[in-house]
Parts: sequence; structure tokens; C-alpha cells
Amino acid sequence: MMQQLTVLIVDNHSEDCQRYESYLRQNSECRYRILSESTGNAGLDLYQTLQPDIILLEYVLPDMDGLEFLAKLKQKQKQHQETPPVIIITGYGNENIAVRAIKSGCQDYLVKQHLTSELLNSSVNSAILDSEEVKKHWSCGDESFRTSVEDRFPDGSVREIIGTVVDITNFKQTQEELRLSNERFQLASRAVDSVIYDWDITVNSIIRTEGITYILGYSLEEIEPTIEWWMRLVHPEDKNNLFQPLQAILANGEYYTFEYRVRHKNGEYRYVLDRGSVVRNPESLAVRVVGSITDISKRKQAEIALGESEAKYKRIIESNIVGIYFGDFTGRIHEANDSFLQTFGYSREELENGCLYWNRMTPAEYSQLDEQKMRELQAGGACKPFEKEYFHKDGTRIPILLAIATVEAKGSEGYSVCLVLDISQRKQAQLELRESEQRYRLLSESIPQIVWSCNPQGECEYISQRWVEYTGKAIEEAINFGWLTVLHPEDAESVTHIWQRSLRRGELYSSEMRYRRSDGIYRWFLVRALPIKNEQGEIIKWFGTSTDIHERKQLEAITNELLMREQTARTEAETANKAKDEFVAMVSHDLRSPLNSILGWAKLLRTRNFDESATTRALETIERNAKSQAKLLEDLLDTSRILQGTIQLDIARINIVKAVEAAIETAHPVADVKSIYIESIIDDSLPLIQGDSNRLQQVLGNLLSNAIKFTPKEGRVRVELSVGNMGRGGEGEMGRQGEEERLIFSTSAVFNSSRYARITISDTGIGISPDFLPYVFERYRQAEGIRKKGGLGLGLAISRHIVELHEGSIEVFSGGEGKGSVFTIKLPM
Repeated sequence: MMQQLTVLIVDNHSEDCQRYESYLRQNSECRYRILSESTGNAGLDLYQTLQPDIILLEYVLPDMDGLEFLAKLKQKQKQHQETPPVIIITGYGNENIAVRAIKSGCQDYLVKQHLTSELLNSSVNSAILDSEEVKKHWSCGDESFRTSVEDRFPDGSVREIIGTVVDITNFKQTQEELRLSNERFQLASRAVDSVIYDWDITVNSIIRTEGITYILGYSLEEIEPTIEWWMRLVHPEDKNNLFQPLQAILANGEYYTFEYRVRHKNGEYRYVLDRGSVVRNPESLAVRVVGSITDISKRKQAEIALGESEAKYKRIIESNIVGIYFGDFTGRIHEANDSFLQTFGYSREELENGCLYWNRMTPAEYSQLDEQKMRELQAGGACKPFEKEYFHKDGTRIPILLAIATVEAKGSEGYSVCLVLDISQRKQAQLELRESEQRYRLLSESIPQIVWSCNPQGECEYISQRWVEYTGKAIEEAINFGWLTVLHPEDAESVTHIWQRSLRRGELYSSEMRYRRSDGIYRWFLVRALPIKNEQGEIIKWFGTSTDIHERKQLEAITNELLMREQTARTEAETANKAKDEFVAMVSHDLRSPLNSILGWAKLLRTRNFDESATTRALETIERNAKSQAKLLEDLLDTSRILQGTIQLDIARINIVKAVEAAIETAHPVADVKSIYIESIIDDSLPLIQGDSNRLQQVLGNLLSNAIKFTPKEGRVRVELSVGNMGRGGEGEMGRQGEEERLIFSTSAVFNSSRYARITISDTGIGISPDFLPYVFERYRQAEGIRKKGGLGLGLAISRHIVELHEGSIEVFSGGEGKGSVFTIKLPM
């Protein structure tokens, strides 16, 4: 059957494409499927789609040349895909281009001027011949094969074509062998986990560096085939140690081994073992070095870590902080540091002479303990630290803390490292501490105070027997914060706050509090505590005492009460003196004013002649001022009698209605002057009562006089007389019902009768301020602004005393300044 092949012609000259197609059609031995494209890129795309058997390529194309086409053709090759034969046809007979084309994979290179049908067909046929088959038959002298080939190529160029094919085949075979050799070389380098190199010293070129990607991370494209590139990777500290010995070996030696550090692609340095041999060619004087480089980083790191560990171990032993020796189950001590020897009084010569045995240094009573620890050592390779004793060379005993661990290399023989800590001072300190605590407990039980101690967190750990004797509770009930149960509830919050503050600041604690005694009585205690600190200033314990100070607190209370009384008496005396001074000044003023008026008018009457009207006015003025002075003097006398308790009442059965009406009648002239209306509501049915008519009129006169004096012009004054009943809840209705709530102040009289006569005098005057209301009935007290109205401030005080002498009471109500006042007198019937 005639063979059919697909030929792709890539040429932008259509006439040449037609001529090539015509040449190919003349070949009767093969049938062709002809494809054509005018640009390189189009030809490459068509190649990927149809996969032709052979390509005829014009060297000069519109978008690329033949070499670029060959390069892109290789890039488009799929894995394990063979590149089709490519024949370049060009109008330029340039030998350099032909060589470059052949090296790039071109199968043949034809010039258009010499191209004939026979030449093109022969080139195509030779390109598609099985090169292995040609080589086999041609080289073995198969004449029939030669004849058949020569018949196929009558142009006489058969030998040349077949020779070219054979040469190409040999070249490919060499390449394949080289590829297989490289693969075996790479597999060998990976198998030994090494870089295998071949270094031609004569031309300073590294021929091979297999395995470098696996070991150091560099790809073959990143490698420079020079020794200088490799030396740049060597650690700076290792270059001098590597370069000079290497020069000497290259000059005289044959084998070498080095260890140094090389920089990995990631920047880290790796330790490598570099081993190789020098090969010299006597004839060509060429020198080559073949060797391998192995990554030994893990081994070196382990060696460094081991060295550091051994160095630390050695420093620990030589530091002589604790005694260290190496011994075995036989009891012999093989090695020991100076601290151990000095502690027990032995010399190094005695150690080296084998005179030291740990079992001979151990007192007999510890033999059972030693056997137990040796079993523990055999089972686990180490034993928990334990206390025992060793004999000193002089025979004295030294208490020690011993820790033992086997050395792995000789563990089966019981060879162990033993750490010996002399605890003589600690034992002595523990003994002294126990003695100190015993003295402390004896002292705490012998003193009258309650002695206690706390941990750094403030929790009670110890309390003396005095606690049990006082509280009747067990000591266990006071531990931690149980002592709070006997604390007075009122003291708990303040005591806890002060205690927590002392704990935070680490400062002296001092506080006074009350403890409940076993009989339930609370007594005062002074509680003080001091922090006990270590050398670092840290609190390790609190030591405290609780001292009974109840008698002292009582004495302080009495002293404070006396002091307060003394201060109160002094204040009252100072107030009285001040009031006296004010009273004297006020009396002097109030007596002098009317006296000046009297004297003035008397002088005028004596020196001048007045008409009857003027004389009458002068006499009235003198009379009025004289009465005012008489009233002031009478008030002073009454006040003096009240203070001395000598004021007397002329008690008789009186008509209270007439007494009220007489007081109103007396007040009318003064009220008329200010156009003040006096309203009276009097219950005529009231029976006679026991009382002093004159004194009651004096009281009513004071109240009405004040009401008129402090009520503005055209104001109102109301007087009401009625019967009141205790227990009905109705007293004080006058002036309060239907109005806003008023301020009230009352005297503290006690009624023996359920019925009483009630006299109420209310006004629309200036009222009384809330601040002054409690002092209305006190002597010499006058509100601001009232003093300008005149008077000594004695009238209401005298009135209150007279009412109370009648076993009655007097009250005052006021809604505040500017809201008037209501005075109510209650007299028992």
C-alpha cells in the first residue's frame, strides 16, 4: 500500500508553495497530503491541530525567521512528543545560518537556486527514513538495501543523504547515552544524599554539580560553573580554613576531606562534608577534581548541642555550688568536685588513690534507706531527693540532701551522678526556729493579752489560750476569719476596711474594737499587728496582740462627757454674757429714749408759754413715756422674780370673758391709730376659772400689743375665746383649717383636766421665720428687724412663765415671714 504523509509548507510565497507541491506530487513512491500557511504563527497553530509528518519551512517569514520558528516549535511540544522533521528552504546560502539551523533541530537545509524535484523528494524521503534501519543495513554492507535506496534516489546523492542520516543517528545515539548517563549520575547523587561534582582546574570550570538542588536548593540555571561562585557560598569564617589547605592539596595531594558551612538558597548555612580526589593527566598536564559534598548539618548540630551540654555540665560541676560525685553500687566514688571533697575533709589524692567509698561514709542506721533508694534507682534511673548523713573525715556527722541519677552509658553497673547538699545550717536553723516558736508560745500564754498570728493573706493561723478563756470558744473557731464572729456588728465594717488596707500596704495595723465575752458582754480591745518580712522585703507573717482597754475607754467616755459639759457650760456662759451685754445696752437705750422725751418736754414747759393744745400734747407725751418706762421696769422686775422663783399669783375665781374683753378694750386706742381692725369672737358661756386676773390681762396685753405693733396699717387682729377638749384631735384648728400647713412651736405644759379655755390671738402681720420660731419665748431674743420696733424681748418670756404658773400652755403658729402669726393660750378649767 502506498504510504500517505502529511506535509506542512510554511512559506509566504505562493509560487514557491505551488512549486514545492508539484515537486512532491512527482514522487510515485509516496502520496502526500499538502497543507500550507504563509506566517510562522499560523503554521505553528496548524501544527498543533493536525500534527504533520514533515515541515517545509521558508527561513525568512513575515513574523519570524526559521530559528525562531524552531525554538517556538520545541516550546509547543507536548511531553514525550517527537518533533517532526523540519527542512529549511531559503534563498540565502549562508553556512553560519545552516549550522545554527542544524543545531536547532533542522533535518536539512536547501537553497532555492539549486532546488529541483529530485533534490526536494530525496531530502523529504531522507528526513522520514528510519535512521536506525538505514544505519543497520548500510553499515553492514547490505547490497540489496543499497540498491533499493539508490533506485529510489536516482540523482546520485544517495550516499551523501544516507551518510547524513547515519551521522545524525550516531549523534542522537550519543545524546541518548549521555542522557542516560546523566540520569544515572543524578540518581547516584540522590541515593547518597550528596552533591557530586567534577571540577576541571585547568580551565577553572565545574563540569558537573549533580544533587545541588536537593542539598542546597539552587536550580541548575542558577549555578555558575566556577569555583568563585562556590566560594561565595562558603561561610566567611570558614573561607581561610578551606582555601589555603585546598591550594596545597591541589598542588601536591591526591585526597582531601573538609568540613565547612555553605549558604543554602533560603539564606541558612548548612554544614557539609566535602571529600574528593585530584586526578592528573601527565600527557596533557590537565588537573581535575572529582568529589562529593554531603549535608552533615544535623550531625554537627547534635555535636554542637552535645558540646554545649557537656560544657554546661562541666561548668556546673566545677562551679562547686553543691557537692557532686560519681559512684556505683559497690560504694566506690570515682570522681568528685572540690566542693564535695572540702565538705567532708578529703583530698584529691585520696580520691585518685581509690580511698573514698560512699557506703563507708554512711552511718549504719541508713543502710536500709540506701537499699531502698538503690532499688528505686535501678527501676527508674533516678530517685527522689532524700535526707541522710555522711561521716566527715574527722568522724563528725554532716546532714545532707542527696539526689541520684544513673549515667546511661554505665547504668547497669549503678554508675550514677550524685548531688550532695550540706544542710547543716538549715537543720540548725530549723532547730533554732522550733526553740524560738516554743519560747514564743510560752510567752504568748503567759501575758494577759490575746496573742495571734496570720499568714500574708490575713488568715489567722495561731491564737493563744487567752482567746478561749475570754470568748469561751475553741481555738479552731478563730482560725482563718472565724474571729470575726465575736466582733461587735457595728465595728465589723470599719475593722475589716482598716485590716485590708494594712494587708495591701504592708504597714502597721492598729484599731480599737469590741469583742463579745463568753457572758455576752462586749468589751473594748486595742488590736495591733506588725508585718514580719524576709530579706527580700516580702511579708511572711503577721504578729498581733489584742489588749483589753475597756476601763480606759470608759474613763475616756467620762472624760469626754465632762469635757463636753464644760464646753457646753462655757458656751452657755459666753452666750449669757453676750446676751447680758446686749440686754444692758438695750435697757439703757429703751430707758433713755422715753426719759429724754420726758426731760425735753418738761424743760420746754418750764421755759416757754404754750397754748392749751400744745400743753396738753406735751403732758400726754410725758405721761406716755413715763408709762413706757414703768412698763419696762415692771418687765425687768418680773423677769428678776421669775429667775429667783419669787413671782406670786393672786389666785381667785375670775371671769375669763371679762378679762379678755378688758384687754381688747385697752388695746383699741393703739389699734385705732394704725387703722387696725380688732375682731373678737367670745363664748360668753364659759364658767369662772381659777387664776390671777391682773397677770392674765398682762399676758393678753403683751400678745395684743405685739400683734398691733407688727401688723401693718389697716391690718386685722382676731381674738377668739372658746372651750377646748383634749383627745378630740381638734386643738389648734384656729388659723390652720383651710389654710396651708403652718410652723408650730408650743410650750410643754401638762393638763390635768380634759377641758380648757382656749384664747387665740391671730394677726396679718410680718410673721415669724422658721429659724427664729424655736426662740420666740426665750428671754432677750428678738428676730432681725423686730428690735427696731422697740422693747426688751421679755414680754413673751414673761407671758409663757405666767401661763405655765396657771398650769396652762402657750403655742405659736406661723406660715413664715409675711404670713402672720397665731398665739394660742390654753388654761385648764
